[in-house]
Amino acid sequence: MLKFISLVSAALASGKAHVAGPDGNAPENQQAWGWRKRSMGDNYLDQGEWVPQGARIGWVEGTNLYLQPEATYRAAEVMAGERESLGLSSTTLWKRLDERHILASRDSTRRRLTIRKTLEGSRHEVLHLDASAVGKTSQQSQVFQSQHDRDIEFPFGALADGDVAAEVTT
Repeated sequence: MLKFISLVSAALASGKAHVAGPDGNAPENQQAWGWRKRSMGDNYLDQGEWVPQGARIGWVEGTNLYLQPEATYRAAEVMAGERESLGLSSTTLWKRLDERHILASRDSTRRRLTIRKTLEGSRHEVLHLDASAVGKTSQQSQVFQSQHDRDIEFPFGALADGDVAAEVTT
């Protein structure tokens, strides 16, 4: 199970997948959920806008993470690559998540591991996890991504706080 959770976290951190807020927009702590800031111009003071990276695999609302089962499974498979397999079908994987109490809830009335949740105005069948199950691992990879983003925003090298970028003319 840890392998699957790590693969999902890696997909979010690498920009291969993202999780949206319940309205479809950027959630709180955007970078941890697969969103990156896109600069709108050459001005280094430009704040840019948050844009999703990769396929949407679910939604986060507070401490609740709602994952689209098949999209999440595909994202984990992509991260595992050709050399490494998840080793379980998606159905078996969801059962294992439930057995290990990683699922925050399930639909016991319908005897399903997915729950029905309205997100972005539509009803979805989702796996419900505590966001910290994936978020902790994803947040650990933010340190690397933050450095990477600074290098992109400042192509002449990352600037320390208080540094001023000089205009370069040719």
